Amino acid sequence: MAAPSDLPLSPSDGLEVTLAEFRRLPFDKPYLELHEGRVRQKPWRDRANSSVFGALMQVFDQYAKEQGGDGYTSIDMVFNDRDFRVIDVAYWSPDRRLDEESYATPPTAAIELTSEDRPREEFAEKCRFYRSHGVDVCWLIDPEARTAEVFEGDRDAEPIPADGALETSFMPGFSLALGDLFAVLDR
Repeated sequence: MAAPSDLPLSPSDGLEVTLAEFRRLPFDKPYLELHEGRVRQKPWRDRANSSVFGALMQVFDQYAKEQGGDGYTSIDMVFNDRDFRVIDVAYWSPDRRLDEESYATPPTAAIELTSEDRPREEFAEKCRFYRSHGVDVCWLIDPEARTAEVFEGDRDAEPIPADGALETSFMPGFSLALGDLFAVLDR
């Protein structure tokens, strides 16, 4: 398979459109997003990204089964009439259920995974965007570097120590050690 940066972009990438026009665009993979009225295609997932994504999907699904709430991956979210984002992994606590008609309820927690063909700052800005639009905590995970950052309260892109864990008071009992998460890359 070609390297992610060698794969073609959607012909819609870069177009300036309204939300209504965006919703009529043909379905593409990787998914399309609307950033401040401009179409952006999410990056292709490489092997490391896919492995970590799969592990997160399982952990969030298990947490939602045990604690209640909703856990989703690659979930479409309408934040306003100029921003339609696809969150890599999201969780809604039981007191903040996802409205599956409008897809406009911000999740309790969101995770974005970096990609080697896009600058890290682009993903950090997405986490800041999520936080400014009602998401309680966002974690930015770089599978290649095996690092994670937290965006919560006054913490903005605060690195999580290598021996640390993804934890937040918004998800009682949730703790995912980074060592355990990144162990999937050694299989």
